[in-house]
Amino acid sequence: MLTLPQAPTVVPAKKKLRQPAAETQTKTQYSSSLQNVINQPSSNLPFQLACVGLLFSGLFGAWAWFGQIDEVAVARGRLIPRTESRKVQPLDAGKVARVNVQEGAEVKAGQVLMELDTTFPKKEIDRLQMALTSAQSELQQARSLVEQTQAQAGTVARMLEAEIATQEVIVIQNQATIDNQRRLLTQLQRDADRQQVRVSKFSALSKEGAISQEQVFSVEQALNDRTRSVVESEGTIQRLELELERVRSDIARKRVEAEQVQLETQQRVQQQKLRVMELETRINDTKALLAAAQEKLKQRFVYASDSGQVSSLMVKQPGEVIQTGQTLAEIAPAGQPLILEAHLPVQESGTIKPGMPVKVKLDAFSYQDYGIISGQVMTLAPDSQPTEQGMPVYRIEISLDRDTVMVDGKSVSFKRGQTATAELITRRKRIVDMLLDPIKKLRDTPSL
Repeated sequence: MLTLPQAPTVVPAKKKLRQPAAETQTKTQYSSSLQNVINQPSSNLPFQLACVGLLFSGLFGAWAWFGQIDEVAVARGRLIPRTESRKVQPLDAGKVARVNVQEGAEVKAGQVLMELDTTFPKKEIDRLQMALTSAQSELQQARSLVEQTQAQAGTVARMLEAEIATQEVIVIQNQATIDNQRRLLTQLQRDADRQQVRVSKFSALSKEGAISQEQVFSVEQALNDRTRSVVESEGTIQRLELELERVRSDIARKRVEAEQVQLETQQRVQQQKLRVMELETRINDTKALLAAAQEKLKQRFVYASDSGQVSSLMVKQPGEVIQTGQTLAEIAPAGQPLILEAHLPVQESGTIKPGMPVKVKLDAFSYQDYGIISGQVMTLAPDSQPTEQGMPVYRIEISLDRDTVMVDGKSVSFKRGQTATAELITRRKRIVDMLLDPIKKLRDTPSL
C-alpha cells in the first residue's frame, strides 16, 4: 500500500492511458461495497438544488415585488333586519291578563299580542251604555211632549179662532138688525109725527062738530100704535146694541185668551225644547265618554304595529304589572333583508367609509366549506360608543350580496341574530413592502 505512489515514476508517459488498469488493480484491494461506491459517477444534486433555489428566489422576488396583500379591519357583529325592529309599547298601564304570542312567532299587523285586565273598562262601558239608553228614552219622550204641546196649542187656537169667527158673524148680523131697526124706527117716528098731526086736526074738527068722536078715537088709536111701535123699536135697538157690545167684548176676551194660550204654549214649548237640548247635550257627552271608554278598552289590548316576527318578548307570563311606554316586545318587520350590524374598534376606523367592500364570515357556516359572503359598508356611526368592557367602538352597518348558502344541495337562509366577522379592506400593500417594514422600523429606531 505504501509503494503505490511510486508506480507512476517508472511508467513511461505514453503508458498513462493504462493507468486505469493499474488503478483497477489497486482498487481491487478495497472491499466490494466500498468499491461500488467509489465506482459510482459523481451526483448532480447540488447543481439541481442550486437551480431550484435560484428559480424559487426569482419567483419569490417577483411575487413579493408585484404581489399585493389586503390590509383589513376586523369587526364583529350579528345579523339584523335592515329596518330596525318595531318596539311594542302599551298605551295604558295595568295587569297583564293574557299573552297570546311566543317569542319567534309570526304575527300580522293589528294582531292582539297581549291583553290587560279589562274588568273596570267593561263596567264603565256598561254603565255609560245604560245612561245613554236612559237619556235617549227621555229625549224621545221630551220630543213627543213638545209635539203634543204644539198640537194641543194649535187645537185650542183653532177652536178660539172658530169661536171668534162665529162671534164676528153674530156681530155682523146684529149690526145689520140694528141698522134695519133704526131705519124702521125712523119710519115709525115719521108715521107717528103724521098721526100726531092728524090727531090735532081731527080734534079741532071734532070740537067744531065736523067729524065724529069715533074718528078722532080711531086716529088717536093709530097714533098710540105708532108710538108703541117706536118704543118697541127703540127697545129692540137698545137690546141689539147691548148684545152687540157683549159679543164684541166676548170677541176681545177670546182674542186675549188666544194670545194668552199662545204665549203659555210658547213658554211650555220653550221649556220643553230646553229640556230637549239638555238631554241632547247629555247624550253627546255620554257618547263622548262612551267613545273614550271604548278607546280605553281598546288600549287594554296590545296590538302588533307591523307584520313580521316577534324577535323578543319581554313579558311572557300573565300577572305582571306593566307601565305606559314600557317595551313589551320587539317585532322584526317581514320581508326585510338582513344586514350585518358590527362594531369596529376606533383604531381601525380611520379609513372606513360607506361603499367600501367587505368580506363576511358567518360563524354558523364555515367559510372554508361555504365560502365568504361579499358585502359593502352602508353606514358608519358619526360617534363612537363604549362597549360593556368600556372599549370605544364605531357601529357600522354592512349590506350582504346574498342571504343564503347551499347546504347539501339546499338553499338555507340566514337567520336574524347569527354572528359573523367582517373584514373591511382598508388598503392594498405590496408584499415586499410588508416584508421590509420591520427593517425600516428598525432602521428608523434611534440607537441608544
